[in-house]
Formats: sequence, C-alpha cells, structure tokens
Amino acid sequence: MFSRVPTNVVGSVNFLSKARLVHARLVSMAMTGFFYTFKRPRTAPMMSMLKYDPIVRKKVLFLETKKRK
Repeated sequence: MFSRVPTNVVGSVNFLSKARLVHARLVSMAMTGFFYTFKRPRTAPMMSMLKYDPIVRKKVLFLETKKRK
C-alpha cells in the first residue's frame, strides 16, 4: 500500500535515518561462549563490564564484540 522508503515531490529518494540505539553483544572473556545482549546508544563507547558467568560460576569480564554486517 505505502512504500517503505519515502519520496519527495520530485521523486528522488529520502534515505531513512539510522537507529538511535544499537544491539550490543557482550561475550565472556572466560572463553565459555556465554554472552549477554544489551541496547546502547549509537554514540556511546563500546561496553565492558563485570557480570556473572554461570558456566564458570564467577564474575568475569564481558567485552562487546565487533559488529557484523
């Protein structure tokens, strides 16, 4: 019914803006494969935090992995 990409009167395409929040995946540095997911602002630095890893049953460092396309 309606096109997803808006067009102006002349017919050229107006591009959609990027999302304000991005999904961050924090992976355990204990190499267990356990991870948490969060939403963070696009302009914020990459996340790192101490969280509980249930596989090793300890608090370990979790770092945000590189984004995939």
